Amino acid sequence: MLISEIMKFLYDWTPIDPEHPIVNKNRVDGCVYNEEDRDVSKVAVCLIATPNVLKKAGEIGAELIITHENTFFGCPLKKELVENLDIPIYRIHDYMHFSKVDKIHAGFVQQLGLEVEYDGFRTLELKNPISITELEKAMCDNLGLKHIRFVGQRNKMVKRISLNCGAWGSMVSQELHREDIDVAICGEVDEASTCEYVRDSAQLGIDKALFILGHMGSERSGMSYMCDYMNENLDGVTATYIECEEVYN
Repeated sequence: MLISEIMKFLYDWTPIDPEHPIVNKNRVDGCVYNEEDRDVSKVAVCLIATPNVLKKAGEIGAELIITHENTFFGCPLKKELVENLDIPIYRIHDYMHFSKVDKIHAGFVQQLGLEVEYDGFRTLELKNPISITELEKAMCDNLGLKHIRFVGQRNKMVKRISLNCGAWGSMVSQELHREDIDVAICGEVDEASTCEYVRDSAQLGIDKALFILGHMGSERSGMSYMCDYMNENLDGVTATYIECEEVYN
């Protein structure tokens, strides 16, 4: 299947919603390296194409790499590695987030493994309330997270969750001001403002709580979810998810 056909298949699966409240008109999706429209059958899917991920893609014979995040961050040796492998790299980012259902969040919800109702954007409602400790354990066990940080009221029960995988900036603070939310979960956040707001609130008896999972830790399940969808619905193409691991060690 041609690369252009594979990408169209994915864009059609998760089309941009023009009425999305924060849709980015300057989309970052598309070709990152080598625009040659090759006929391919082996695809590597990842959250971010780290050097180790790129090497693994080469080892399994991948003919296309589809990543969610940017690839180049100023390291000249990485550019050399990409050129030596000569595997086309495409990015799918805005399409995953700004569809009617955020597919990165959908993957997180599925892998979390709790009984929840998900509104397609960022609100989860648990069928049965659980404690902060139980929610933390579910994220550690089911999402494989090793570097979770928490701030706020720990001795509380959770029914409604605001999910903000990746980096949503000031929107995390806005979500924390919602009276119907018991806890917010995010990838990354401004610690000097948002975390201190939560800490101040908790120490003054205001019921606020926040989990910080790390950008990569919070989003990788979304790309695994996409990979599964490709294998279930795309004939003639085998997709392999390559884990990037959390950035912290």
